[in-house]
Formats: sequence, C-alpha cells, structure tokens
Amino acid sequence: MELSANFGGSYPLGGNTVKQTVQNFINQNPVGNNHTLTVNWSPPSGEEEDLQGWRTSTTMDTLFARLSQAIDAGTRDELVLTLFNRISITVSNLFGEMNVSFNGKRRTPGEMAVINSNKINLGSAVNLSELVLEGSHLYFSERFSNVPYDRLTRLSVSSSARISVNDTLVLLHSCPLLRDATFGIVDTEAKCELYSQFDPLLASANFTCSLKQLTITSHVDVSRIVGSLKWRSRPIITLEILNNAMAGQDWRLCFAKVPMNTQLTMKGNFPDATIESIERMVPDVFFW
Repeated sequence: MELSANFGGSYPLGGNTVKQTVQNFINQNPVGNNHTLTVNWSPPSGEEEDLQGWRTSTTMDTLFARLSQAIDAGTRDELVLTLFNRISITVSNLFGEMNVSFNGKRRTPGEMAVINSNKINLGSAVNLSELVLEGSHLYFSERFSNVPYDRLTRLSVSSSARISVNDTLVLLHSCPLLRDATFGIVDTEAKCELYSQFDPLLASANFTCSLKQLTITSHVDVSRIVGSLKWRSRPIITLEILNNAMAGQDWRLCFAKVPMNTQLTMKGNFPDATIESIERMVPDVFFW
C-alpha cells in the first residue's frame, strides 16, 4: 500500500487535512512493513506563492509528527513510520520551504541552531530499506535528522542543484548494506547550493557496502567515488559525464578496482581513444 501526500501546486494538501490523509491510510489496516510513503512538494502557483513556503514547511512538520505517533494508541502502539520500507520525497528547487532562508552564504552558528532545532526526526523509520530523494540536497540535509542510513539497501539522491563528491562519499560510507545507489548531479563544492553539507571524509575511510548497481551523473571526475567501492558479482554501473573535457580523461584510476565483467554504460562525448581504452578495461561497455 502507498501513502501519498502532495504539497504545493494548484491543489495543495494543507495542514488541516494531512492528518486525515494519514488516518485514511491507517483505516485500510495496513499489515506488515512493506508499504511506501510518497511525498511530493510542487512549486507554488497563483496568489498563494508568497505564503506557500511557510505553509509547506508547516504541513511537512505536521505530516511527520503524525507519522511519528502510534498507529492507534492502545490498539496498535507501533509508530506509523515503522510501516514503510520505502520513502520517496520530492521537493522543488525553490527555498521558501526551508526553516532558515537560503541566501547562498555559509550558515552562521545562529542559523544552524535554528535549523537543528527544527529538523524532522526519521529515527523511528526502523524498517526503511529504500530512500529516494529528488530535488534540493541542501533541503534534505538541513530538514531531516537520524536518517537510518545503516539499514538502507537502496539510496537515490538526485539534485539538479548539485551534490559534492565529498557528500556523495559520505552518504555511501554511511550505508553499509547498500546494494543500489544513484547520485546526481555531482559537481565541485563551489557549484553546489552551499558547498559540502558533511565534514570531509578521510581518504583512508573503509567502505563496507558491496554494490550491485551504481548510477552517477556528474560534471566532475568520479574516480574517487568509483574507486572507493566494493562490488557484488557482475555489477551494473552507469556513468553520465556532462563535461566534455572530463569525458576525455584517463579512466584507469576510476576503473582500477571494477570487475572486468561489469556491465558498464557510459553516457557523454567520449573521444575515440578514450573509448578504446575503456573497452580494454571493461569489455562489456556500452557508449551513448
């Protein structure tokens, strides 16, 4: 079963009805913990645009506050969030819904205090194995806390507003059970919304996840990411390189630890010599 909550757009789900939306889901008597929570935040429209950010932030808080309560106090004491093994959250790349307005400058200690005191706690999502995040990476990192990364087998972080190499590595390092990972668009810290969101990962960090599938869209060299990982038998790797100069780089470091039988897809404008070099390292490669 799926619980779907849509904010913004022409027909927003307001705080007055979000609790009923959750109750309607509960009334269907969901059994087990293999259900899906889908949250979509659409850009505001019409006369409500100036107020939409505040309303959406409040509605998001209301939604997760109810999800963090018992299914039915006295009858089913487990928390609603425990019902979901998959959560998908999509937000716009606008910043009106953030607890502290984004102005492109590094956060001050005072701003971080406000941000940390208003985070949504996902610690009770104890059965979560798949997490799909689409939109602003800055929003996700500042809005949610206690994400159970250590339980995830699938993680997808797609941000048209960019995510740094360091943050990509930190997320991979935080997910020891991960089997399927998607990241994009990876770029330099200077091109990201607010540089890196996480402290730098040590070069000696040990990655314990063993990936079966990895998809990355990037403007920059992803050798450190790909070269840091362990792999399951015959992994599937898809790399989309958006920078033509980067496409023509020496890829030996990137693929040094990748099994030769990997199913590899390379998307981008690759020179003929680069194509030939990659084909020698990973014979089962397809170029777009």
